[in-house]
Amino acid sequence: MLRALIERFAGLALAVVVVGLPLQLVTGRNSVAWLLLSSVLGLWGGRLLRRVLVASATRALARGECTKARRRYAVVRFTAISRSIRLSCQLSLAACDAADGRFEACLRRLERVEVPDRETSLKAVALNLRAYCFARSGKELDRALGLSKECVAMRPHVPGFRHTRGLLLLELGRYEESIRDLEATWDEGDGSPLFESERCFDLGRLWALRGQEEYARDYFARALRAFPEGPWAEKASSRVGPPSRAATDALETLF
Repeated sequence: MLRALIERFAGLALAVVVVGLPLQLVTGRNSVAWLLLSSVLGLWGGRLLRRVLVASATRALARGECTKARRRYAVVRFTAISRSIRLSCQLSLAACDAADGRFEACLRRLERVEVPDRETSLKAVALNLRAYCFARSGKELDRALGLSKECVAMRPHVPGFRHTRGLLLLELGRYEESIRDLEATWDEGDGSPLFESERCFDLGRLWALRGQEEYARDYFARALRAFPEGPWAEKASSRVGPPSRAATDALETLF
């Protein structure tokens, strides 16, 4: 509570310096009421702009436009006073690194981020990012699975968290458990074409490892259709073949 009050006071003071006083100089209105009104409006406008930037950056990341998302998160981080917002932006920048396949860079960034235990949502995001990077790098898989399970326990209904656990179970050869998580992410899908392409690619890998090549090719084809410009479509393109009608009918029956 005290931190929140301090941050609000600091925000208002910054708005006075950046917006209120310059407007007084420009308009010539030298009154305390005008100073406070213009400063409050400037503070409100700044918050609105940051929300627009965050929403735009999140949409860009969901489309795989990591460079655009990274720039916008960086602007919000630089202009925000709230520690929680800055932490959120740091984690979002780490997510951009992970989406770009820069797993070591993501882990290094996470090492510089200290998330308080009270920030449970941000804590879960940090745990998931670490687990995801380990999964994609093929490192410390047992440790990563522990991190992922902790993350899912904190936020069980977030599709991305379930996907990470399913990915780790896949890498550990626990296919029956993996498919439950990967299928659940479709049931609760978040609407991101990049995420859907990745999910389908991983399911294609899973079916291929189980020797079900027809099912695997179907999922690789789905990965291509979900987001043709994305990295997972590129990975899937070399593994796609013409699925048989029998396999397509069987998949429709199963799912």
